[in-house]
Amino acid sequence: MDPDERERLRQADTSSRSEHRAEMRTSLTRRETLAKALAELDPRKRAKLELDPKLIEEIELFARLSKGSALARQRRHMVRTLGEFDFEEISRQLAVLVGDVKHDARHHRLERILGQLLEQGDDALDAYLAEHPEADRQRLRQAVRAAQKEQADGAPAKGGKTRRRELYLLLRG
Repeated sequence: MDPDERERLRQADTSSRSEHRAEMRTSLTRRETLAKALAELDPRKRAKLELDPKLIEEIELFARLSKGSALARQRRHMVRTLGEFDFEEISRQLAVLVGDVKHDARHHRLERILGQLLEQGDDALDAYLAEHPEADRQRLRQAVRAAQKEQADGAPAKGGKTRRRELYLLLRG
């Protein structure tokens, strides 16, 4: 805490002082959570983030430690170091990176379901509808049959939009 901040705290009344302390605790908790998330992130993915070399070095050291007082000391140091950088920007970059992973996982899952629907037809569709009772049974059945027919013919529909793509979008919701 810098001297100016201490002076402001001395001059403030007790209610604003306690509010300030609560804000500081919240800020420290958020920085600690971010430090842990950065340390747990795969190094290749961490390299995609635009971080200061000093911060990267601190994160790598924190990630290498597993337990004990050295870990606690490094965690506190990481929290202080994160205070020197734009917390919101680092959080945003991390959220985008982690969000991409979630999007990719969902995309791969939908592609797998799509492949099963096209290969197995009604059996796979019945299994999908059992898991997703809110899905429109008739539209899905029509889309699966149209995509299977298109796949058998080997020619895309007019307008360039394939039936397979329409089925994917229908599954995605």
